[in-house]
Amino acid sequence: MKKIKIFNIILALIFMISACDSTYDDIYDQIDSDKTADDASYLFNSDKTESPEMYTMLAEDYEMLKGILEDMGDEYEDAASSIGYGSFSEDAEPKDLLPFFLDEKFFSYANGTEMEVTYQYYRDDNVYVDEFDDENYEEYELDDDDYIAIGTEALVEAMDEDDSTAAQSIIDNKYFKSGSQYDFLPGFIEDKYAGAGEYDYKKIDYKYNSGGTTWDRDYICYYESNEWNNLGDAHDLAPEDYDAMGDGYGEPGQHDSFTSSTTAKKYIAAFLKEIYIDVDEGDMKQVIYNYFSYDDYSTTKRMEEFVFDGTDWAEYMTTVGQASLFKFTDEGWLFVPPLKFIETTAAHTREYELVDADYELVGDGKYHNFTLPDVDLIEKLSTILKANLNDLAVGDIFKVTYVGYDGGTSTYTINLEVQLDE
Repeated sequence: MKKIKIFNIILALIFMISACDSTYDDIYDQIDSDKTADDASYLFNSDKTESPEMYTMLAEDYEMLKGILEDMGDEYEDAASSIGYGSFSEDAEPKDLLPFFLDEKFFSYANGTEMEVTYQYYRDDNVYVDEFDDENYEEYELDDDDYIAIGTEALVEAMDEDDSTAAQSIIDNKYFKSGSQYDFLPGFIEDKYAGAGEYDYKKIDYKYNSGGTTWDRDYICYYESNEWNNLGDAHDLAPEDYDAMGDGYGEPGQHDSFTSSTTAKKYIAAFLKEIYIDVDEGDMKQVIYNYFSYDDYSTTKRMEEFVFDGTDWAEYMTTVGQASLFKFTDEGWLFVPPLKFIETTAAHTREYELVDADYELVGDGKYHNFTLPDVDLIEKLSTILKANLNDLAVGDIFKVTYVGYDGGTSTYTINLEVQLDE
């Protein structure tokens, strides 16, 4: 009996040793597999640079990307040509093309790593600025006969009582009001300048009444591709405008013009800030001004566009610096759209439950939960969702499940809607 027990013990030990050998074999196999994967990753990325948090494109980077695109075939021919100018554009969008460059140059040890890339972007030129020619520029002031003709024609074409009332008002008062100039002036201009040439410019001086006060206003437009285009509220500088910028020696008001030394950019930006108070970031203004040339002692008209950056007016630049986020994934570098997450009570369309790695990603890996209510919950969840999901879309509503600690641990949910972060 004793011998049988000893035999069973020995047999059990043999099985245990065999099982341990099998387990160790599996472990060593996994180690070898991981090492092989690491070696392959190292070899694949050996000629790349580990991604920094921020990177600014250099001249040689655009050349490198151009070459990549040329090698990709005819589909990218136009984009390659555009990139050759050292900037991205509407025809070569960075969100679509930069990943090709990043995949060649950078890698990261961790999926979800983000990199901010700064690059040059060419905005569409405003042809009415570039092609402005004072020889094509004409100023015309409406007289009483013009108002009568405009009102009479509008009265004939009136579709309803409101149109009739507005048309009769123009005939009776010889001015526009309530924005009616934008309805009636285009037709007048088309008739009057039927033989217009490309990039002809017209400034129509008219009277406008609001609240019982009548004053002079301008309607500036240009002709392109067989149609007249309104320049909106372009500002054609008047003598009093030059004086307001200074009328001393070497200042614009001295001769109601700018020169190579009395630069328009310097004075106009400050002038616009003084007279245009109620403006928003991104608002633009075209300014027509006189320019005196010392080369031939002649004065011509020029046009420049200025944009409000939220604080100051600045000369419109056709090429500007921009920045975008890109994320490293199993698929390579991907563009990260400027998205934000807003808490909502709307029904969810997608679900996401946090795992340990998510807490570790945002610095809460010690206990794998969030300390409530101190944590900036939405910011941390936004980071997690952006790092893990490559298919985020505006309008997605996530039901996110997470663990929080508030004297004890509990499971919580929150609904977050994806919105553009503009």
